[in-house]
Amino acid sequence: MELSDAVSSLQQFGGADLTKHLATVEVSLIGVTKNTCANVLVHCGAQNDVLAAAGLVKQIAGQINVVIHALGILLCLPAHAKISLPSRTFLRGWPISLNGCNIRVGC
Repeated sequence: MELSDAVSSLQQFGGADLTKHLATVEVSLIGVTKNTCANVLVHCGAQNDVLAAAGLVKQIAGQINVVIHALGILLCLPAHAKISLPSRTFLRGWPISLNGCNIRVGC
């Protein structure tokens, strides 16, 4: 399942107000029997593919902190880094000075 499909599935399930939708689902389950439960769940949109979509979005969202951290550092480099290219060879990497801390970026 693609991320865009997963998000679309979740939006369709929750509608404009997920909490309100879930409250409606709870009310619709009152008096449900073993024989009618499956039909009520389908009518409410509670299906396995929606659960799978939520799992995918959660997995990807769990990586957001890594993306923010990495991009925050990378996007700050042009403003705060002094990059000097070695005159001998490019094979050893580029030395970068960032607020007095020297690091090497490998080629």
